[in-house]
Formats: sequence, structure tokens, C-alpha cells
Amino acid sequence: MWALTAIQLAKKLTKAKIKTTAGSSDKLDFCHSLGADIRINYKKQSFDEEVLKATNDQGVDVILNFIGASYWEKNLKSVRSDGR
Repeated sequence: MWALTAIQLAKKLTKAKIKTTAGSSDKLDFCHSLGADIRINYKKQSFDEEVLKATNDQGVDVILNFIGASYWEKNLKSVRSDGR
């Protein structure tokens, strides 16, 4: 639920390109309906590689992740220098 709110707030309050990950097309489509610009199916794609492609190898400014440790390495690869 928090992630859905974050998508909507980021879209409404910033000019950020919102990137989101989910494990199904239905979830990704729902995220898109809320404002996500780039959708990555982490079951079919390597999300760290896709994030880097989408950001010209720069990474993202902010990562909101509720899963934690199991995605630590991929999150580190996806965040830009001085990102959060």
C-alpha cells in the first residue's frame, strides 16, 4: 500500500520519472495507472540492469524497497551516487 501512495505522490509533486518493479503484468499495469513511467517485471528481467538502461547508466535518486536484504546488491547497483 505504501508503494502505491509513493507512486502517486512522486508523480503529483515532482517531475521524476517513476520506475517500478512487480512480479506480474497486472501489478505493473496497475502501477502504470497510478503514474509509473517505467515498469520492470523482476521475475522476467534483471531490474538493476533495466534501471541502468532507463537512466543511461546513471542510476536512480531514490529507492523505496520494502523487501530489504534480498535485493540489497541490486539496489546498490541501481542507485546513483549520493542517491537514497
